[in-house]
Amino acid sequence: MCIDIGDRVPNVEEGYQVTTTSVGQNPGPMTRSVFTLKREDATDMFGDDEYIRYGQKVRIASSDYLFRKALSLSSAKHSPTICAPVSGKQVAFMSASRADANGCWIIDHVDP
Repeated sequence: MCIDIGDRVPNVEEGYQVTTTSVGQNPGPMTRSVFTLKREDATDMFGDDEYIRYGQKVRIASSDYLFRKALSLSSAKHSPTICAPVSGKQVAFMSASRADANGCWIIDHVDP
């Protein structure tokens, strides 16, 4: 997943497009493709250590060197005015607006 700072998401308050590349096109780690997982709650049912586990709520943040504001991965419900440009479905984007429920993710195992 890479962030396109020059490509804004229409009808979303300060949102920037994210894109993916296929295996053959992967350029490797760079500022726009490096992310940090940050725990949503400092203390939860798993305790207060620095480890992230399946089932925990996290925020996915961009590199601090990418943009003048902190960006985190968010999602907006599909509507007639907000949708992904290629699929026309729900859109995921990097948001500079304040943290809300649309940017909270849960780490889940592929085979729960």
